[in-house]
Amino acid sequence: MASQRRALTQTQWTAFLDTAELCPTPQFVKLACEHVLRHWPSDLDISHVSIPATARDVVFSVFERAEHEFGWQYVNHALGYITAAKHGLSEPELLDVLSCDEKIMDELVMKTELPRRRFPFLLWSELRQALGNLLVFSGVDNSCVMRWSCHLVQQVAEDRYLTRTVKRDRHSALADFFLGRWHGVAKPYRCKQR
Repeated sequence: MASQRRALTQTQWTAFLDTAELCPTPQFVKLACEHVLRHWPSDLDISHVSIPATARDVVFSVFERAEHEFGWQYVNHALGYITAAKHGLSEPELLDVLSCDEKIMDELVMKTELPRRRFPFLLWSELRQALGNLLVFSGVDNSCVMRWSCHLVQQVAEDRYLTRTVKRDRHSALADFFLGRWHGVAKPYRCKQR
């Protein structure tokens, strides 16, 4: 906590320790600590909040908060692509796949004025920031790719973003991208008015 230049009040610290005693695994303590540091300001009255009880619940809470802040459809698609990619995706790959995703782009065009039909990096970077340490960068085949930090996060993401009904769609979109279906070809789309 000192490295984050944060301190908890005595009441907050006691609540954190009480929760950590119920699930004393290193993974839970690490995730819960990150949760507390991100979402508990020093003046927070903790009588109305709680720390999720398990590591899985902490991950679920982060995803739920991101969906609320950025929109369910965008988070579902973006995190679904990362989850579906066997070894992860680089940021440019994810932005390209999102730019080819008609549902995401149509929703985005309805909300904002884009200089070109391309998914904005800034919107992705805000979501990446909200995910904290759940998403990590690693080297794969001389590329820097994003992937989930551990198997538990991967499992929660699969349960949430790769349900049976959408798994095929995410894999199909990734296959189109990596096979170069839209390389050098303008992808047709129907312009929807705001």
